[in-house]
Amino acid sequence: MSTFVLIHGAWHGGWCWYKVIPLLEKKGHTVLAPDLPGHGRDKTPVSAVSLQMYVDRVCQLLDAQRDPVVLVGHSMGGSMVITQAAEYRPHKIQTLVYVAARLLRNGESSLSAGQGDPESLLRPNLVFVPDRSSVTVREEALKGVFYGDCSAEDVALAKTLLVPEAVALLATPVHTSAEKAVHVAALPEGDFDGYQSFSIFLGPRGVGRAFGLTIDKTRQGRLIG
Repeated sequence: MSTFVLIHGAWHGGWCWYKVIPLLEKKGHTVLAPDLPGHGRDKTPVSAVSLQMYVDRVCQLLDAQRDPVVLVGHSMGGSMVITQAAEYRPHKIQTLVYVAARLLRNGESSLSAGQGDPESLLRPNLVFVPDRSSVTVREEALKGVFYGDCSAEDVALAKTLLVPEAVALLATPVHTSAEKAVHVAALPEGDFDGYQSFSIFLGPRGVGRAFGLTIDKTRQGRLIG
């Protein structure tokens, strides 16, 4: 059996995996779903958080595990956090899994990568505080942006638990090196409204593994449903 470490995305917390965790545990896996700094039960002020703090939290968790883990990241937790953690701890990771997450190139950030997506449901619904230090999502847009066909009860629960996200963090670029991790995203044209994402992880013995996810943009937040 494996150990799964589930990393939530922006605005969320470890709580968003609460229906996923028992499904994995039922199959005999060990599951960890931490709160990143400033999210869930962690009360770090949003003004104090940084990408490095997020990655440090994940690396501390990886260091505490005896064997390499399956490291799963949703949205920003995938595109930024597990990508950077894999750069620091490649030997602690058995598999990287990206859930509705961009595969960023070296030097890209979540904000910079998202600027080129005219179909984004998220960008038009961002609400910045006056000094643009943090950002939330318009409440009336939450279901369409994040929760797809989740139940009304789950959407209501999420609304009570979401927190502001630091803008500086979302603008922080990831830094990866070719000898540790190579990420490829294939965005098909025309015939379907999803996209295919691939991650190739080069482990300590130079073994390459490719993983694919077909993501339906209308369901990209279906983590708690």
